[in-house]
Amino acid sequence: MSLTAPSGHSASVPATLAHYLSLPKRPILRIHLLGSMRATSYLGADVLPRPQKARAALGYLCLAAGARVPRTRIACMLWDRVSPDQARTSFRSKALTELTAAMGVLAAELISAGRSTLSLNTDLCWIDALALVKSPDSDDAARADLAVLCVGELLEGLDEVSASFGKWLAEERIRFKRRLAGSLDAVLQRLDRPNSDREEVATVARRLISFDPAHQGASYALMRAMVNLGEPSEALREFERHRDALWEASRVKPSLKSEQLYEKLRARVPGTITARPHVTPAITVKERLMRRRPDAAAGFASASSRSANSIAGMRKAWVFP
Repeated sequence: MSLTAPSGHSASVPATLAHYLSLPKRPILRIHLLGSMRATSYLGADVLPRPQKARAALGYLCLAAGARVPRTRIACMLWDRVSPDQARTSFRSKALTELTAAMGVLAAELISAGRSTLSLNTDLCWIDALALVKSPDSDDAARADLAVLCVGELLEGLDEVSASFGKWLAEERIRFKRRLAGSLDAVLQRLDRPNSDREEVATVARRLISFDPAHQGASYALMRAMVNLGEPSEALREFERHRDALWEASRVKPSLKSEQLYEKLRARVPGTITARPHVTPAITVKERLMRRRPDAAAGFASASSRSANSIAGMRKAWVFP
């Protein structure tokens, strides 16, 4: 079968696809569910459907991770104000039609549609949300960098598709954050070893703290990473942030080892930190630093630039990991 490319030349897309599928471990679709939703084919084409309900259906199938899902379940979730029969008809004639049309020739390989069930072949997809919560045995360095690149709310902007979908999505976001926090915790425990990359440890610790501000292990790892990176004042500020967050969350104090490190650092950096009651609202390390040292803004910009440069080369490699 031959298709006409945008340039007007005829291209044997299915033949190209068949060759690509013959290559080992090569996904044909890259899907971002975190932040602004995106879907890109192995040829670089945008295959994300425009209608929100079609996008919601794609997101639901992605998070099902290849499992067959009853059509009625998706249909009634997206069209929750009509009868089940009307919902199934609307789903078939609108969302499913728009989804397969957007994927074009890839739809036959990716979407398995039975009379009563539907599934997405996630083995042929790279999906950011699933990559982040893979088995703890997957590559730690790659997942640490993914934790930086793949940010944003799960299925952002799709909360109002329908009341039923919004309720499901709220629950799914909670489950996803718990799984991601557990996944990052496992990665952090393996990365936080002597002679490890302290910047990488700090990156994973900060992402874990973004999900759980009172996480004691992440805070302690971040403090030690800051010390090893020559930033003892940052370690002290992290202890303050953590102490306040922990007190607000559960009215308990930081671990003994965190307090011991804090006291040791205070002796080395006299006058930097003074004791305060547990009433200060938790703010980020960056905000604290910029409030106390306005001249640090340039340093943060420089650090962000270095971090972006260090992972810029990996972005292309991750198009289809």
